[in-house]
Amino acid sequence: MSSLRKFGIGLSSVLLVALPMKAVAPRSSAWAGLEGEELKRAVASASTPQTYHTVMLGENGVWSLLRKSDANESNTGYLNRFGNESLEFPVSPDLPPAAATLVPLLPNVWWKSVAPGYEAAKVDLYNFWPGLLNVLKLKGSYGPGTVDTPEYDNGTWSVGTWFFADGVRHAWQPPRGYEGDFARVMFYMLTVYPDGLEQTVGYGAPYVERSYYPGISDEAVRQLLVWHRADAVDERELRRNDLIETVQGNRNPFVDTPALVEFLWGSEKGSGFDPSAETGGDSETDTSPLRASYRLSDSRINLSSPFVPSDAEWSVDGKAVEGDYLLPSVLGTGMHELCYRKGDKVGKLLIEIIK
Repeated sequence: MSSLRKFGIGLSSVLLVALPMKAVAPRSSAWAGLEGEELKRAVASASTPQTYHTVMLGENGVWSLLRKSDANESNTGYLNRFGNESLEFPVSPDLPPAAATLVPLLPNVWWKSVAPGYEAAKVDLYNFWPGLLNVLKLKGSYGPGTVDTPEYDNGTWSVGTWFFADGVRHAWQPPRGYEGDFARVMFYMLTVYPDGLEQTVGYGAPYVERSYYPGISDEAVRQLLVWHRADAVDERELRRNDLIETVQGNRNPFVDTPALVEFLWGSEKGSGFDPSAETGGDSETDTSPLRASYRLSDSRINLSSPFVPSDAEWSVDGKAVEGDYLLPSVLGTGMHELCYRKGDKVGKLLIEIIK
C-alpha cells in the first residue's frame, strides 16, 4: 500500500511538494499586544508546516516517528487512546503495523476539494493519532462533541448523538484524559487551515464561523474551552510537539502557549496578548473539593473530599471512574450519583449539574 493511500490520499492525487526545511518554532513574544484577527493571523503564519512528510515506512518514516512520539508506557506499541487493544510496533521499520492505522481528528472532507486545506489537512501529522481501523470507521467524518445518546461506547470514547446549536447531530466524544489534547489540535487545524472550510454544508459546518475571526462557532468554542481547561498540557503532548517539529518544521502553538486559546477565544478575548500569561483567567486548573452543585461550563469535578480517603475508588451513575476528576460537559445536566469505596468504607452522594 502506498504511503499516500495510508493517509487516505488517492494514487492519482498530486504529492504535496516539500518546501525547504527551516526552524520556525513560534516565539510568543513576537505576538505581544496583538489581539483578535491580527493575533490569529500572526499565530497561523508562524505555525504553518514548512513541509509535509508523507513517507510512511523506513527509519525516517511516519510510523517510526510515531514510535517515538506516541509509544505506550511499556514502549511495546503505539499508545491506544481509544481503548485497551494492543497496537504493537511492526517487526521492522520497513513494514506497517499489523493493527494500527492513522485516525484524523478533522477529516479532509471538512474542506472544499479545491481548497488548499483539502490536501494539506490529509498529511499534517498533528492531525493524526494511532488507532484501530474500527475507530476510523465509527468516527467517520463526524466532529467531536459531548455525546448524549451513545450508539457505541467502550468506556473510553463514544459515538452517538448530541444536541448542538441547530439540533441533534452525530458526534464522537474524545477519549477520557485526552480531551485537552484533541481540543488543542482542533484550535490548531482551524487556525492554520481556515481557507475552504465548508461553512454551510458538511460535517464540519457547525464548527465553523463565516468570518476569518473568530472562525470557530460560539457553540464549538464553548465545548473546546471546557476540554482545553480541564485537561492541561502534559509532558507527552510537549514531546509530540518536539518530534513532529523535526519533520514538519512547525509546532502547535496552543501546546507551547496554552494561554493563546484564552486570548483568541476565551476569557482574555479582546485583550492584547501577554506573553507572560501562563494561563488566562478561567483556564487555571480547578482544585476545589466536591460540592453539591456544578454548572455545565465548570472545568471539572474533582473527586476529592476531606471526608473521603484520597485513594478511594469512585463510580458515577453505576460506572467505574478512571482518573481523579469528571467533566460536567460529559455528564450533562441533571442529578448524578457518586459512590466511593475504600476497603469496608463506602459512601454515596448526589451532585447536580445545571446550565
